[in-house]
Order: sequence, then C-alpha cells, then structure tokens
Amino acid sequence: MGSPPPPLPHLSLLPHRCHHLTTVAGGSSSSTLQDFEGPIESLGRPWRIFVDPDAVREVLDFAEDFHWEMERRDREAILQGQHYAESDGCSTSCNVLLFDQPCSSDKVKYQRGENDMLLEKFVELSGTVKNLNSQTDSLFLDDRVNQLIKQCPRSDVIYLVGGLDDISCPSSLGFSCFSPSLDILIPVKSMPDERLFNATVALDNRIFVLGGADHPYASCIDTVCCYDTTCDDWTLCPPMTCEKANLAGVSLCGKIYAFGGGDGSESFLDVEVFDPAYGKWIKNQPMLKKRSALAGVELNGAIYAVGGYSPIGNLSCAERLDPREPYWKMLPGMSMQRSFHTLAVLDEKIYSIGGYNPEAGAGVATVELYDPRMPSWVAVEPMKYPKACHSSAVLGGSIFTFGGLEDPTQKILDVVECYSEGRGWVNTAIKSIGRRSHCSAIAY
Repeated sequence: MGSPPPPLPHLSLLPHRCHHLTTVAGGSSSSTLQDFEGPIESLGRPWRIFVDPDAVREVLDFAEDFHWEMERRDREAILQGQHYAESDGCSTSCNVLLFDQPCSSDKVKYQRGENDMLLEKFVELSGTVKNLNSQTDSLFLDDRVNQLIKQCPRSDVIYLVGGLDDISCPSSLGFSCFSPSLDILIPVKSMPDERLFNATVALDNRIFVLGGADHPYASCIDTVCCYDTTCDDWTLCPPMTCEKANLAGVSLCGKIYAFGGGDGSESFLDVEVFDPAYGKWIKNQPMLKKRSALAGVELNGAIYAVGGYSPIGNLSCAERLDPREPYWKMLPGMSMQRSFHTLAVLDEKIYSIGGYNPEAGAGVATVELYDPRMPSWVAVEPMKYPKACHSSAVLGGSIFTFGGLEDPTQKILDVVECYSEGRGWVNTAIKSIGRRSHCSAIAY
C-alpha cells in the first residue's frame, strides 16, 4: 500500500491577543490557547495580526505532495482546509481532515480535480495572508516568532533606525528589523535614547548610531550608542567631539568615520574617527567643503562625501578621502545640486538617489551613477516617486529605498522601491514599513 502522505505541518496563527492555535493533521487536532502579555502591550500601538508565511508555504507544499500521492496509488484522500484568524471582526478558520480508503478510478479523477481546486484556494490563501498583514498600522510578534526572524540569514535583514511617520506630530520610530522577503517589520530592543537625523554605521556584528536629535526642533546631540546583534543589547560609546545632526558615517579598516553635518545654524567640514579598540574619538583631516544633509559611502577603501547643504546653498560637488593619503580630493560634480539624498554602492559603482533640489523646489526622482574608473557622473533610470529625506540600503544585489518626503506637500511616503541592474526601479508591494522619513537604513 505504501507509506501514507507526510503529516501536515503545524500552522501557527497569531490572532488579536497573540493566542496560539495549532492544528495537527491525521484526523485529530489539538490546540493550545495562550495569552501573551509581554512588552507588546507597553508599546501602546495597534497590534498587527501576523500569519507566518513560512507556515502557509508548508501547507502549500503539503497539499502538492498529497496531490502527487493520489497519482501514485489508488486511494482516497480528501484534503479540506479553512483558515482561521481574527482581525477587526474578520474571521477565518483552519481545519484539516484526512481520510484513507479504497475508491474507484473515476472517483480518484474526481477527487484529483477537487484537490487541484483546493491547491488554488491555498494559493489564494497565501495572498489573503499578505493582505491581512498589510491592513494594520504596525507589526508585532511574540517572543517565539521574533526569535525565528532574528535567525534569518544576514542576507535578508535591513535595520531601520529612527525617523518620523507624521510631520505634524513628530516622534522617533525607534529601532526595527525588516525582512524584505517576508515583508515583516519587528521592533527590536529600544535605543538608550530615541533619535532622528542621525548617521548609522555597521562594523562587525555591531550597529553604531551617531549624533542626530531626539526631536525635529530639539538641539543636536553628540551621543553615540552601539547595538550588538549577537546579544541583542545596546551600550553607550564615548560621545563625538561636538553635537551634530544630518551627518554622514562609514566604517573602514575597523574604525568609524563621522563627517559633515551641522548644528542647525552652521554646517561642518569636520571629520572624526572612532576606534572601538581604544574607545576614543579623534579629529581627522577635514573635508574641503562644509556639508550638512550630505550623503557618504565607502568604496574600495576610500570614503566619498557627496552633495549636501553649505552656507552658500545646496551642493553638487563630491570629494574623496583615501586614508593612505593626507588630504581629501575633489571629484567631478553631479549634474544637479542635492541634499537630504542617499548614496548606495552596487557593483562597485556609486548611486546618488533622489534628494532635495533647490531649482525644483522639491524632492526629485532622478538618480546619478559614478564609476571611479570614469570621469563623470551619469544619469540613469529615475525612481518612480520623487522624494527627499528617505533612506536606502543595499541587500542581495538590490538597492532598497524607504519612504521619504514628497515635497512640497511634506507628505511622508509609505513607498518602498527596489532597484537592480537589468530590471531597473520597481515599486514593491511592501506594506509593513509604513510611512517613514528622516530615518537611516543599514544592511551588513
């Protein structure tokens, strides 16, 4: 007779109060109901229902395996599924029944057709799950699912630091971990002090958050804090030599470089270097131009500072520092002035993305590319949406841009765009990020 089909994987659901319902195949079911009263409630935000996409995919795989089992032997197997979750009055249920008995070939054909229809329903279910997960304001998971996502490979994690979701009622969005493939956003352990307009740098297994301000109208700060991804904990580091916001930062040769920025009345050309081994910030060779709201990256052992705002206005010029050389070197300028833009490195080329342009009087969608082997910047395919004060990160050979301001309305975008060579810019269907501006994003 052969072995029976594999048992249906457990399907874990996380309804409104994080109850856990586990349904088991094989003609019997068991369920456990457990209230989660952890730190989620203390956040004071609407809870979001999350149905584990991996569990849905396991159900799909199981249903397909069962379909081919019917091809192999003359047996009856009826798979009936109905998914249950509760979200603001919306109800579904999940029960699975399996029967095993002989039947005629005609009946097998009939049941095979029924199974094909059921497979289609499961595919629809996976789409419904994604819609459910995107219809609420924010996503919160219990400790077990949280731990599962933390075990995601580094190739599928982007950290989002600070930022705003409402210009009229500004407050920092804190520190979160985002998985593009699963479209989920998980609040991670809170920073010692929430902030925005900061720079964020990754070094080894640590994420350093530099300067910024704790409120759009507050004074700048000089504090530096460090998140250790291996132990899920924050520590305070020695402060920078002065208070600053809208600065840039990179890591190079085991050190953190912080450059540019301003204090609300003045733009800086200062460069500071922090060596975690010595626990001390020291002054380094300053830039050639004062720059606030600039963007910076590291490429092939050199540091690039591009655009920004100076006492004479917005800048299009760029400069580079090779730590083996004593001075910064001016580079060809971009075709337009940009501030509050982002830089991203992809395939050893630098992309300057969006930002505020004074001639347009608004954020722009344009993108320029700089190849260090070439003499100038080149305009490439623009984004779908004009924006400034957004954030960008490179993950898995693609550039992701998050949110930003849609000038001149000052509307905060909830758009996530993705760029890869050969495909260009795509407006993704990602919804878990929500509206977000003035934050920083980092993948490492």
